[in-house]
Amino acid sequence: MQKDELDSFLDELMSIDDYLQNRKNKKRILLEGTYSGKIELVKNEINHILSILYKQEMKFEEDELEIVEYYTKKLKYKNTELYSRQTELEAAHSQLKAYTEEIERINCELNRRVKELRNLFYFSQDVTSNFDKNELLKKALEDIIPFVNSSFGAVFVSQKEGLELVDTYYKDSEIYSIFHPILEKYLKNGYLDYDISLEATQIYSHIRKYPNVPQSICDQLTDKLKAGAIIPVFNKKKEVNAVIVLLGEYFDGSEKYLFNCYANVLGIALENAKLYNDKHQMFFDTVKVLANAIEVKDTYTKGHVDRVTKYSTAIAKKLNFDKNRLEKVRIAAVLHDIGKIGIPDEILNKPARLTEDEFNIIKLHPLKGYEIIKDIPALKDISIHVKQHHERIDGKGYPEGLKANQISLEAKIISVADAFDAMTSDRPYRKGMNIDKAINILVNNRGSQFDEYVVDTFLNYFQENDNIIKENE
Repeated sequence: MQKDELDSFLDELMSIDDYLQNRKNKKRILLEGTYSGKIELVKNEINHILSILYKQEMKFEEDELEIVEYYTKKLKYKNTELYSRQTELEAAHSQLKAYTEEIERINCELNRRVKELRNLFYFSQDVTSNFDKNELLKKALEDIIPFVNSSFGAVFVSQKEGLELVDTYYKDSEIYSIFHPILEKYLKNGYLDYDISLEATQIYSHIRKYPNVPQSICDQLTDKLKAGAIIPVFNKKKEVNAVIVLLGEYFDGSEKYLFNCYANVLGIALENAKLYNDKHQMFFDTVKVLANAIEVKDTYTKGHVDRVTKYSTAIAKKLNFDKNRLEKVRIAAVLHDIGKIGIPDEILNKPARLTEDEFNIIKLHPLKGYEIIKDIPALKDISIHVKQHHERIDGKGYPEGLKANQISLEAKIISVADAFDAMTSDRPYRKGMNIDKAINILVNNRGSQFDEYVVDTFLNYFQENDNIIKENE
């Protein structure tokens, strides 16, 4: 082989190598080609080698493309599956959000119900110890108002004359200025002069839409008064005992359940109050019968018990006695002379002034009264006031000669009332003195015979109610 042919062959090989490297670096693909060198000896072999290389490269490329196509399809499938999963997750998320919102709504409703039931429980506890019908109705109105955010409320008690107004509630001065004149228009002597349905609890979500409501009322109603509720309270005979009327911005069926619960509890409480008051009145009537027995024996003191009871109760009220203590004063005043049952008639009805011995017998009547009633459980506390109603602040009274704070306030009250009526009433041996003189005696004996504060309180009562006392003249 000549040198120039060898050089040419080497140049061709270098060109082929460069070409292969460039194709590999750029596209990684071999293009089919031929060797056109000048050396015939190696031309066929080179071309053969190039052909083999091309075929191998093409086969590799096809295999690679199959792999790429396989994974591309698989990736598309996974992508589709992932998109489907994503859609499912979004739907699940939306459902979970809806469930969460529903749970929150139910939780809020449950919390509201719990608060309502708690409030209803406390209300039922409060009313079981209260036997005043009007106080029960006021308490019910006071408890219902906050839970339904009512702007106006009124409660009526059923009487023979109709529905008598017991109490009202106005949210603010604006509501008062709007609805008070309307309420006054439909009240006559304190009774509601308006026909309303009382068969069951009624909810009016938009009062203006109900044809039975007068236009004159509708014209005055603001958004704060656009909804209403009428809640009748029944007794066990299904008769209407009371009615609660509410006005506000919004009422619906959920409030109706609460209203019915309150009405049921209140109905039972009113029934219990009636039973208690009937029983208590029976007890008081029995006590009054005992007191009247004294007047049968002592004909000259007719009406004395009633007047002493009236004065004593009036003084206790001005001293702000609570209801329970006030009732004890009233019963003690009724029974203050019950011990005179044990005093001989000839002494009680003697037309002349009593001798010292006879007066000493009369002075036993507080102790005798105490002995008569002290063992009766309902009268045990009261018996002390009966025994002490003739004690004096200076200790010169009877039967035990007690002083000042040793004497119960109830006994001090009855002492003043008893003395005043005794002085202004006729006796077999004298005419009753005039009121001015009796008052002067009370004033002059303040701090010695009578408690100063009680006398002053009685005089205030006298000045405010002189017409009542003059009925005895």
